[in-house]
Formats: sequence, C-alpha cells, structure tokens
Amino acid sequence: MNQGDYRLKGGIFSFGGDGLVLSGSAKIRSQDSIIVLGKNTSFTLDGTEAILNNPFSNNSALETWQDYSLVSSQSTADCTLELLNGASMSCAGIISCPSADVVLDDSTATLPAMHVGSLQIKSSATLTLGDDTPHPHTIRLVE
Repeated sequence: MNQGDYRLKGGIFSFGGDGLVLSGSAKIRSQDSIIVLGKNTSFTLDGTEAILNNPFSNNSALETWQDYSLVSSQSTADCTLELLNGASMSCAGIISCPSADVVLDDSTATLPAMHVGSLQIKSSATLTLGDDTPHPHTIRLVE
C-alpha cells in the first residue's frame, strides 16, 4: 500500500503472502488489535508511520495476548520487520516474533519490549525500549 490511512480496530489481523508493506504516504494505526504475521511474511514501513496502540485489554478469550501488538503465527515463522527511509513506529504492546529478522535503517521505533531473532540498527536509526516509568531495564542480547 502506498497511500491512505489504515485503521485496524478490535480484532486479530493476520497477514500472509507478502505481509504488510507500507510506503509513500500510507500510514497505519491499530487499537485493541493484534497483528499476526504468517510464515515468510514481512512488516515493512518504507518512509511511513505505524502507531500500534493498546492491545486487547477486556477480552478474556485473548487474555494470554493482551500485552502484545505484533506477533508471528508460530515461533518458527521466518518473518521480517523492516523500518526504512525515515519510517517511525510506536507500539503500546510487545512485539513477539522469535525468529524474525529486524532491520532499522534511518528510522525510529519505540516499543515496550520485543522478542526477535536478530536485530540490525543501521545509519541514524533509534530504538527505544521500555516505557516512561523510571526503572532499570534489562536488555539481553542472545547470539
């Protein structure tokens, strides 16, 4: 998608195939939603913006996932998360894609936490983990 404002609200949104790829003037915002990436899919922001607001909070059937904004459909799903060319993403929930390759290139991401397979932070990229609450953060990089 290369233009338009997209809103995801009150559901589980599963993307397969090429995944979710936004460029140009396209923007996405979610609320009370979880984005699920299937096997070999990508979540790509190329110079655009994503605001992934509050994950589910009042749905007992989804209580296990209430703190998550973006997950892979299975722990072995080979996903790709890319923020390129001045893209920005903020998440209220955790990103949990255990085998995903994440690339931040000249972009910014603000997340409470993430569980991914690999992380590359390239030219002028900024990754902010945690929230505004003053407390020590634990960063564990596993090779």
